[in-house]
Amino acid sequence: MEHSIPSVDGARLLLGNSLQFSKNPGEFLRDAHRKYGDIFKFKMMGKNIVTICSPEYNRILFEHTDGELSIRESYPSFAKMFSDNFFFFAPHDQYVEQREMVKTLFKVDSLRSYVSKLRREARLLIESLEGSGELELSTTLGRLTANFNASVFLGPDFREMISDDIYKLYNEFSGGLELVLPTWLPLKHIRRSQTAKRTLTDLMLSFRAKKLRNDVDESDPFVRIHRELEKSRYGGDDEMIALVLLLLGWAGQETGAGSMMWAIVNLLLHKDVQRKLLDEIVDAKTAHNTDELNWDVIQSMKYLDAVILESERRHPVINILMRTAKRDIRFGPHLVKRGTTIFAAPAVTHLRSDLFEHPYAFRPERFLDSESGAPPVPPYLIGFSGGAHRCAGVNFARLFIKVAVVSLVQELDLELVDEPVYKGRGGANVPSAPLRVRYRRRHGKV
Repeated sequence: MEHSIPSVDGARLLLGNSLQFSKNPGEFLRDAHRKYGDIFKFKMMGKNIVTICSPEYNRILFEHTDGELSIRESYPSFAKMFSDNFFFFAPHDQYVEQREMVKTLFKVDSLRSYVSKLRREARLLIESLEGSGELELSTTLGRLTANFNASVFLGPDFREMISDDIYKLYNEFSGGLELVLPTWLPLKHIRRSQTAKRTLTDLMLSFRAKKLRNDVDESDPFVRIHRELEKSRYGGDDEMIALVLLLLGWAGQETGAGSMMWAIVNLLLHKDVQRKLLDEIVDAKTAHNTDELNWDVIQSMKYLDAVILESERRHPVINILMRTAKRDIRFGPHLVKRGTTIFAAPAVTHLRSDLFEHPYAFRPERFLDSESGAPPVPPYLIGFSGGAHRCAGVNFARLFIKVAVVSLVQELDLELVDEPVYKGRGGANVPSAPLRVRYRRRHGKV
């Protein structure tokens, strides 16, 4: 028997529930889930939105192909930021080719080789600090993310170019991520994003011309990536090459930096968890007879894995994942009509009490297998999406978060100055700035 999908109340003419959603998407969706259950609908700026909140409905969403549930029609702001022919907006064969090029950067051997570069960047940050003082966490970690990307993917010469001006451009470019309002409106943050895009792509092409004009070091990360692009169908397409390089430099400014911020905040709010992690750092280094944070040490730290997963669960940076129905789709007894926008909601699924005992508590132990010590990752943990469109860089993101977290907590005694408060920014769940921490160097590494 077909069931109707309940509607969220409080909609206004034309705007629908846009104001309620924009104020705090996560709270809006969790409140609607409490009232209406695992599937409900509302309107935003004339669009029909159906939100699904159960693991079973998420599985149905991720198993459907783009021909049935389209990702490209759901994120017009991303297409505007990059291109209609870029990544999942491209025709399927081009998308597959682009994704495969990017995935080669995240194979295990590549990840292993990145650790020393990530550790170097974290060490440079710590060495730049006084013996004690304050730092603003969102700005600091955003810059660290940009430095990580430059060092790993774009090479030492580009890394030397990273400045406050480039970091500001990355921030302005991120402002183009708009989930509520139409991107054709003359919005200030959209205009700034487009200006930043032009500046950054020009910078990428100018750097490329200079880099390839001189004697070329084929081991340089930038050169290796450019050679792969030259061999592809995009070899003569300057715009596409510039966009790929921009993606590699900019990626993670919202998700990676936000996840890193929440991981550190959670450790500062839960001193018992931080103490266990510090003990594990000592034990892991002792077991591997090293004082360095290397790949083997990181891989052996199961409690660290659990801390990162629990932080990702408790505070998913991405509140919603979107698709557009290309045909009628059934979710259990509910029929979602063609043309409807569908939200999957990590902000809800990750905090369900039937999936996680005491869901609002921060308990890394829930991700530890008592027998193997390995942290199981349940399929309903969807902060990095799922199915064919699961984030290609998820393992790199978790790796650099681990390196940053371990580096900072083992060498700095940190204390929150500001209370973390939600910052309404598109679909991202990140604390508002300023988020200051007081630090003091530890006497020797932990």
